[in-house]
Amino acid sequence: MSRTGATSRPEFRHAMAHRFDNQRDLLFGNAIGKKREDARKVDYAQHSQAMMEADNDKLVDDLEAKVGQLKEISLGIRKEAQVSNSILDDMSNQFSKVKDMLGGTMKRLGQIMDQKGGKHMWYMVLFVLFVFFLMYMLYGSAKRGHKIVTMTQGTPADVADLDGAE
Repeated sequence: MSRTGATSRPEFRHAMAHRFDNQRDLLFGNAIGKKREDARKVDYAQHSQAMMEADNDKLVDDLEAKVGQLKEISLGIRKEAQVSNSILDDMSNQFSKVKDMLGGTMKRLGQIMDQKGGKHMWYMVLFVLFVFFLMYMLYGSAKRGHKIVTMTQGTPADVADLDGAE
């Protein structure tokens, strides 16, 4: 194509002739240019609003999920607190019963101590000493590892093992 053929096209000529029209319209405030600009602004505003609504919907969904999680956690805490309170109430009742029992025991012990003739105290002291002595003997024989050999079970070889084992 020649240069003259390229310029003879009517579309090209029209485009070249009106290439500054839009800029003039924008500069001087032509109604057609303003309508186009307003249409672009409206499209941009609608698109921006749609994007913001989508973002808000996503944030609302996230917030709903977090509120649901907090609700589950708070219900769990409530249940745990109720269980803990019932356990504490039971413990309080048991401690008050133990307090009453100890009070009665201390009262009886005071009566025994006030009696003349400490015969009961001597029996108690001797019994405690006997129990400690018995525990010492049992613990000591178990610690040394000695076997108790009776004449019917043991042989002379077993007795010799006991003497050599320390």
